[in-house]
Amino acid sequence: MAKHTIKKTPPLSADRVRAGWQGPAGTRIRLARPKDAEAADALMATSGDGVRFMPILRTAIEDGTAASAMLAGLGSSSTDAYYDAASAAFTDRPMNEALTTVCLTLVAADEQDRTVGVMSATAPMQRRTRALQSLMTAPGAERPGEEAGRSR
Repeated sequence: MAKHTIKKTPPLSADRVRAGWQGPAGTRIRLARPKDAEAADALMATSGDGVRFMPILRTAIEDGTAASAMLAGLGSSSTDAYYDAASAAFTDRPMNEALTTVCLTLVAADEQDRTVGVMSATAPMQRRTRALQSLMTAPGAERPGEEAGRSR
């Protein structure tokens, strides 16, 4: 009887997402980098639905801030790291900019590191909701529309 070897895949970590892993047909799957934004956006447009990156997401990819909450969660042993990072983003930034921190854009790069594929996803609504709830229940947290020390 032949012995089956199970290939163990390393856990997904922030470093692994940044560095990438072997994809199909000689590609490398990795986090979109600033130099990938234009090609990835053009590839998104080929979907037939006229889909493009929102300008704020493209800017976040170009300045390296996209997916920062997602990477914080992957880069920590704490299960609350993602929620803490997302809560901070949604507190400190306008909503559309904060959403870029929970949006993960991956590219498939060929042997010459050219972008040949793209996938962009946002954290599920229940995860974003939990991050906002942790923000609202933090000691001393203000609810939107409330001033410090005064409730409605």
